[in-house]
Amino acid sequence: MADLWVMNSQKWINTTYASVSGVPRLVEDGITGWGTMYALTRALQHELGITSLSDAFGPATHSAYESKVGSVGSATKPNIVGILQCALWCKGYTGGTKIGAWDDVIAASVGNVRKDVGLATGVRVDVKLMKSLLTLDAYVRVGAGSELVRAGQQWLNSRYTTRADYYIVPCDGRFTRDVQRGLMLAIQYEIGMADGVANGNFGPGTQTGLRDQASVTSGSSDGSKKFVSLFQLALAFNGYDVARSGTFSTATRTSTLDFQRFLEIAATGNGDYDTWAALLVSTGNPNRPVSGFDTTTALTPAFAAARHADGYRVVGRYLTVTGKSIGAGELDTIFAAGLELVPIFQNFNNGPQYFTRTLGLDHGKQAATRARQLGIRGGVTIFFAVDYDAFETEIESLLVPYFEGVRDGLKHSVAQTYEVGIYATRNIAAKVAERGLASAIWVSGMSTGYSGNLGYPMPAGWWYNQIQEITSINIDRNAVSERARPAGRDLVMRTPDYDDATRALYWRLVETQLLAETALKSQNQGVYSDNMANALVFAFLMSDKYHYGPFLVYAPWPEDRPGMPAAPLSRAREQYFAAAGAVANLVPQYAGDLEHLAVVTQGLNYWWTDGGSAVVGMGDLGGWALDVVQLWANYCKFQKGESVKAFVERNLGGTDSSTSEFTLVDLISDADGYLIGSETRGQTSFVDSFAYWLVRFPDPRDRIAEFLRRRFSRDDMSLRDSIISNIDSLWHGWPWPEVPRKGFQEGQVDPTSSQLAEFAAACADTLMTRGGIR
Repeated sequence: MADLWVMNSQKWINTTYASVSGVPRLVEDGITGWGTMYALTRALQHELGITSLSDAFGPATHSAYESKVGSVGSATKPNIVGILQCALWCKGYTGGTKIGAWDDVIAASVGNVRKDVGLATGVRVDVKLMKSLLTLDAYVRVGAGSELVRAGQQWLNSRYTTRADYYIVPCDGRFTRDVQRGLMLAIQYEIGMADGVANGNFGPGTQTGLRDQASVTSGSSDGSKKFVSLFQLALAFNGYDVARSGTFSTATRTSTLDFQRFLEIAATGNGDYDTWAALLVSTGNPNRPVSGFDTTTALTPAFAAARHADGYRVVGRYLTVTGKSIGAGELDTIFAAGLELVPIFQNFNNGPQYFTRTLGLDHGKQAATRARQLGIRGGVTIFFAVDYDAFETEIESLLVPYFEGVRDGLKHSVAQTYEVGIYATRNIAAKVAERGLASAIWVSGMSTGYSGNLGYPMPAGWWYNQIQEITSINIDRNAVSERARPAGRDLVMRTPDYDDATRALYWRLVETQLLAETALKSQNQGVYSDNMANALVFAFLMSDKYHYGPFLVYAPWPEDRPGMPAAPLSRAREQYFAAAGAVANLVPQYAGDLEHLAVVTQGLNYWWTDGGSAVVGMGDLGGWALDVVQLWANYCKFQKGESVKAFVERNLGGTDSSTSEFTLVDLISDADGYLIGSETRGQTSFVDSFAYWLVRFPDPRDRIAEFLRRRFSRDDMSLRDSIISNIDSLWHGWPWPEVPRKGFQEGQVDPTSSQLAEFAAACADTLMTRGGIR
């Protein structure tokens, strides 16, 4: 709100210094701001004879003021008195009505200022008070500021302003960077550091002094050293309801215990070194035992075991970026060593240029995709890095849009949803979390000099705090809160990453699955289900080779199924197919055939046939059953006098596709399709099931055996007899009257009874042999 006397001050500056180069012309709006304060600082420098004017009240200004003014009074140059009056008005104090003339009104206002900042009664305006007046520091409680904190600020000013490097701190009841520095200087002075040595940093000298001199406990009181008072102020500045009394009371002990429990350090109730450190710097004591670490280096079994032996239980690892991301087989190494995982996403993110909504959307999408590719289950928190000293002014303009993008980008994974965590300074992490854009906080406490870590308490609900770098083994050590929820083995599914090619195939399939999920979800008409997403993936995989005639009847597009909402499903399929590209672009590192597998799974999803059935069902026709019919046709065409048994043994599960349409590739596809289709009929995603079976049985022969047992095992007959019974039913109980079996026999005649018996037995024996069952 505009103030008349602030406006008069702006007019006076504009008039008085219109011809002075370096004093900017002000907008005469009556609103105090840094522009007005900087102009007053430059005006004062001009009056002191300084020719190179700047916004900073630096050493040159300090020296000139002390030598030429000392303190403003009745004998001071009128313009310097006027500058003081303008500063008083801008601070909310009366400066009198005649600019340039010292009077009792000014003296009274100076007295009020000195009282408000904690200085002794008087009218002296020395260099430190003038410097403070030419800032926006408040001397009365502001907003949610605390009177306990304000009283502590006043006490600091009253005791330490005479020291060379201590400057008046604001008295607004808020803990800020300047107040933090003032507190640190006060501790250093009490330790015994001389002027010029004390610097406000938590360095080795300060640490040693605190260890040796500053321990306080119940019953301790201030003497010549004021460590109890300073400890109480540190508690108050960190948000605890502690009044400075100079005596370590029961209330002080209670607040100390509360703080120690919140920071999860030893709850002694005493003002020991670890507690002092936790109160003063964002790392706390960086050498204390902690249970977490993060690293850009892939963990080997030996390295992981060594870290576990060192007491670590949680490791932060990066989802993406070549050279620092989770490597093939690394997750198994992590869990085998008894460690748990904290997933991190960081793609640069070390400057303001990397924080836009567009980048956030892309990063969220990347993180969701990689999490799914690594088998990380829904509900796990992924931490997104703000790895620079972001200012509070950038929260709304940069960080909020970025994290809104992250939130929306993570929705690229529909079947598994992830939580957003933030890695940042205390202030930035807290503010983003308060806006509901992050549910967990990882504090970049190691950056003790960042503005977002100075003058801000540890955020409520913190999970991790990064406190120390160990360069020799390339790790950063992290305190881990009991609130933290890292991902254990139960939250990370094993995926087929035993070699780079298989990993690449699986990752590409995951990308395809996610495109199907988002295409369905985009319709917003209740058409999404995990089962329907699977159906879209299978339709896509079938779309090149099996998009014709009987296959579209047997395994129709999702929108063509009875009772389905045709229009939104059709739009979803078209959107998905366009995004997925060509089936041929899938990495072909698979022992079977993905297109064949898709027909099998789609048929099972649409028709199903119960495991253990002694006769063929509709659900079988997409896989093994039709392959058997075609194998008979192959025998009729290519046997060249060979016996049925010999032909089947050579061609069922063989490698010569010129004489067999039931090669090993087809058999693996049939087996995998059945195992996967048995699960994807429910709400298991295709890629999760694919991963499960390839991890459980890396050798295709074992998956063939599992398929045979699941499909053909019966209590009333042997596995061999059940297979023979099913094959016999292909010619004595074909289940699809609309499409006769002969349509798949390529014009060949049916087997005679004896041929069928021999053929069925040979097929059963050969299938079992291919599965290693004898």
